Amino acid sequence: MVQQIHRAESDRFRVLPVATGLGGRMMTEFLAWAGPACIRLGVVDCNERAIRFYRRHGFEITGEPYLWRGKLPTVLMTREATSALGCR
Repeated sequence: MVQQIHRAESDRFRVLPVATGLGGRMMTEFLAWAGPACIRLGVVDCNERAIRFYRRHGFEITGEPYLWRGKLPTVLMTREATSALGCR
């Protein structure tokens, strides 16, 4: 049996904060596409709105804050895999 691992990477994901529901619909589609994969992302630590958004979609803050590109205080958020593989 061949194990298939999906990996996708994006430098930025932004939707203007207009509360139209577009960001939520995009995230729902992305999560459906990603399937059971573990997903990690970084969020600027002072962006409480984004942190709440990702929490609504199953992400939790994991690990210690770090400086993205050596400058921007960032927190790592993870959505655990729903498969037996877990996050690696």
